Amino acid sequence: MNSVIVFVNLISALFIFIIIVGLYQVPEDAIRLTRHFRYCMWACLAGLLAEMAGQALDGQSRYVTVTFIFTLLGYILIDCVMAFYAFYFYYLITQTDRKFSKAFPYSITVLCVLDACFVTVGAITGKLFTLVDGTFANGPWNPYSKIAGAICFIAMVVVFIRYHKAFGITSPAVTSLFVIVPFLSFIILGRHAADVRNGFVGAAVSLAVVYVIVQSRIIAEATSNAELYNKLAVHDILTGLGNRRGYQVYIGSHSFEGEVAAVFADVNSLKETNDHIGHEAGDKLIIKAAETLRNAFPDGKVFRVSGDEFVCIVENATEDSFAKRMNDLAALVYDGGRFISFGYSVGEGNNILDLVKKAEQIMYVDKSRYYKETGKDRRH
Repeated sequence: MNSVIVFVNLISALFIFIIIVGLYQVPEDAIRLTRHFRYCMWACLAGLLAEMAGQALDGQSRYVTVTFIFTLLGYILIDCVMAFYAFYFYYLITQTDRKFSKAFPYSITVLCVLDACFVTVGAITGKLFTLVDGTFANGPWNPYSKIAGAICFIAMVVVFIRYHKAFGITSPAVTSLFVIVPFLSFIILGRHAADVRNGFVGAAVSLAVVYVIVQSRIIAEATSNAELYNKLAVHDILTGLGNRRGYQVYIGSHSFEGEVAAVFADVNSLKETNDHIGHEAGDKLIIKAAETLRNAFPDGKVFRVSGDEFVCIVENATEDSFAKRMNDLAALVYDGGRFISFGYSVGEGNNILDLVKKAEQIMYVDKSRYYKETGKDRRH
């Protein structure tokens, strides 16, 4: 048993496992974009454990069959890592260059499948390696088992250098890390353990570098996009207020205590404005109503719940003080041409939906008064 390789593989496996767990704690877009990278990590983790088990059982004749299985599995899993890695390259590059051919990952995969068949035949016939009394020894085919891996590695290095900007990397020094780090890991480990079989530690180090330099950027961008999407999902683009979904989320998740005031407002003559002046003028009217309500209730929450309707929620309100605020709002609205109709209700916060409904009913009374006094068509 080579205790150095067993120990290094164990530590590498722990780090890879931690990274894998972290990859599942990211936004959905990042999970989609990093799918093949996760496959690489899982294959690398399995390979580290297989290689570790094979090394730990080396020299124990009673476990020859088990040692054989783990050793062969290590050879096959390194091919899996390379195939998944090729598809990971492909999907990252095609995010910015749609012309990049899918022949690249498929060619790498075919080469890996052929290599897996080669090592399987070699293992079964004893040409790849032998287990004499449970002790591992390289066979005459062993040097040839490195050829496919070398070809794949060189191909990936060439593709990476050619398309490194697709990975969000502009620095040549950083680019060189993807080439230098795997070689250094093999050299350093090789000085202490000459019988390194599959090179999963080198693969693990390479994947860790990719995670730090590339995956962290992808995850950060996906997180930022998710935050933006979440914000857009609950905000009205035109006014910047909360939208209907934002209102529903707020009402459903917020705990209202004490007295709360609910205001329901509706823009007057919006259809008439859109039909006769234009939608740009209609948008300005909506924005005017939104700004008026936002300024009137800076201590509350204002939502645009439909095209021309707004709901305002103000906590810690009292009937008398809020009535004065509504009188001030009414004066402002009348001076501005009665561009909105509104109603309000003050009561216990645990009846918030009833308060909103009551405010809406009062708003309709105010709107009927508006149409009656102005003589305008109610359909507008």
